[in-house]
Amino acid sequence: MNSLKLYLALTLKFIFFSTISLAGEFWEISAHRGDRGTYRENSISALIHAMDINATSVEFDVHLTKDGVPIIYHDYKLRPSDFIGLKEPVLIKDLFLAEIKELKYSDRLVTKPGDTTLVTFQEFLQAVKQREFAGLPTIPLHLEIKNEKKFLHEAAPIAELAQAISDTINTVSIKTKIIARAFNWDVLTEFRKHQPNIPLILLVDKGVWKRINFPDVIAKYRPIGFAPNFSDLNRRSIAFLTKQNIDVNPWTVNDPLVADSLVRMGVTGITTDFPIVFLKRYEPILKKPACSAFYR
Repeated sequence: MNSLKLYLALTLKFIFFSTISLAGEFWEISAHRGDRGTYRENSISALIHAMDINATSVEFDVHLTKDGVPIIYHDYKLRPSDFIGLKEPVLIKDLFLAEIKELKYSDRLVTKPGDTTLVTFQEFLQAVKQREFAGLPTIPLHLEIKNEKKFLHEAAPIAELAQAISDTINTVSIKTKIIARAFNWDVLTEFRKHQPNIPLILLVDKGVWKRINFPDVIAKYRPIGFAPNFSDLNRRSIAFLTKQNIDVNPWTVNDPLVADSLVRMGVTGITTDFPIVFLKRYEPILKKPACSAFYR
């Protein structure tokens, strides 16, 4: 009986991955804000750990301080629960870097020893460059330029944001591939003026997907990918984009059954808070080398 159960389990697993494989190329499991299932989101601990576990790419968010320094954090305002002594939410764009660096992480989420405060974009790039020099693996960087039209009053001006991020990229000059993404596609247009060779991914708010005129948008922005909310996807739009060698990597996918459905539909990747879980789940079909090749 035990042998029969084992045989049936192996057979079902084979059928499951065979049907998924028929859907198309699946090659990207992007660590959302780093490996935030293990370490504090967007911390240097989470970002570098995504590389240590061999995620295929890592996503993070970049804002601008009052003195024009790109810094990594998700929200436009610092959350009091994230920092010791912070009494109320404060806009990042209203704080100088020195003020932010004085704020130490609370113990709400774990980080590695020495990782005690927000990391700048330049510090992260320098850490990546050190890994390159040491011969350690790195992965493509999904740089989200934090700017949304509904939060324009809370974000740094588009021109300043694009210029400062571009200057930082030029200053550090890493070999690892950088891909820029944003919900406000205007900021990507501005960024491309400074970095015409960095590929773009268009982030899409929930509910917007069905209203996109894909031929017009592709002609205007020349993206290499789209990142929609997973609940908006359908097989037809995925097939249309992948036939044009355009990546479809939805956010934020944490349910294995939802992920299975998306992979069957033909997505080329998923963005998840728990990359370790999905790296293990899709190991038989995940074509990791294709990720670096696609972004090269």
